[in-house]
Amino acid sequence: MKKKILILLLTVILSGCSLWPFHSEKFEETWTIEPTQMVAPGHTFKRVQLGNFFSKTTLYSISSEQELALLLYKNYEINVLEVPYISEADISLQRVYLYLDTLMVSPFSLKQGIIEYKTAGSVQYKTMYIRIEPDEKYTEDVLRMSNAVIESLVTADMTDVEKIEVLHDYLVKTIVYDESVLELDLSKYVDHPSFTAYGALNLKTAVCSGYARAFLQMMRLLDIKSGIISAQSIQHAWNIVEVDGEWLYLDATWNDPIPDVPGRVLRTYFLQSRRRFLADKEHSFDVSSEDTLDADELESFMQYAYSTISQ
Repeated sequence: MKKKILILLLTVILSGCSLWPFHSEKFEETWTIEPTQMVAPGHTFKRVQLGNFFSKTTLYSISSEQELALLLYKNYEINVLEVPYISEADISLQRVYLYLDTLMVSPFSLKQGIIEYKTAGSVQYKTMYIRIEPDEKYTEDVLRMSNAVIESLVTADMTDVEKIEVLHDYLVKTIVYDESVLELDLSKYVDHPSFTAYGALNLKTAVCSGYARAFLQMMRLLDIKSGIISAQSIQHAWNIVEVDGEWLYLDATWNDPIPDVPGRVLRTYFLQSRRRFLADKEHSFDVSSEDTLDADELESFMQYAYSTISQ
């Protein structure tokens, strides 16, 4: 589970005659997400305009890692890949990456830029930006295959549980776990297709993240709330999905054990509560830290990302 993050730093030296060149004007505008959208319905992101003797810059004002991750995702949806922001919160880019990863079908990397404005060697103000660099070379193929699978298996009279079941079973029946990846030096194969939905859906061979991303893509097309859960401690990924207002867990990879048996589908890890999912002590979540998210943080982000905010 290799995170791709780069931090860049630019320092601007200010004239000594202006120790505090910025003025923060009132919030001139906000970005409110349409309540009909699946992710972040009704959410509002605040913008602030900072002015100095160079120029005026409009940035987002961010209060938490979860808010920044969701803002990045909503910009990504409209093909805006670079987001400028300011924040007084203590934000870990690693944790923002992990929150964002729960929503992303395509693999991606993050780059963060920090601009420090200094006078007499002292930092007077700091602004940031984050750029998402998605790997989308397989996006159209994945969408085409996902739609074809849904069209062939899902009917209008199915409940959400029935849709989830038939697509879970399809993944388990058609994908062979790629054991060859276990022998690779992953630092040299960061773009290996077995880690992607393309590997799972189009090549029919994948590892856990491929299963999970393929499932997320099909849930997204069906407007079923879902996400990807990753645990660095066990180097594994699976899915979380909302059913009747409850967040449940599903692991298509471990329901398709090695060696592959054609037609075999296990339900050992299918739509289970957290307590049941963890009962056999095979799965575990990370402990919360500067670089990791625990189960409560991941579930709260799912709730935050998919909850409708009334204006």
